[in-house]
Amino acid sequence: MVFFARTAQGLAEALRRAVGREPVWCIASAIPEAEYARLGASNLTRFAESASTQPLAQVLDTINQHHPGESIWVEHRAEL
Repeated sequence: MVFFARTAQGLAEALRRAVGREPVWCIASAIPEAEYARLGASNLTRFAESASTQPLAQVLDTINQHHPGESIWVEHRAEL
C-alpha cells in the first residue's frame, strides 16, 4: 500500500501506519522542507507545492506511475 497525505496530521498518521516500510507521499505544505530533509525517511516523497493545486486524479496518477498496481491510501476529511 502507498500512503498519500495532504496535511501534517495526515502525514503523521501515514508515517505511523507505514512503519518505515511502505511508501508515503505528501504535498509540500504537510511538512516544511527543513524538517523533510532532517527526517531523511527513505520511504517519504514530498511533492512540490504545486501538487496541492493539481486535481487529485493527476496526483494519484503520478503516484501510480511510481507504484503501479499498489493500493493508495488517501487522506480525506469530510467537509462539514
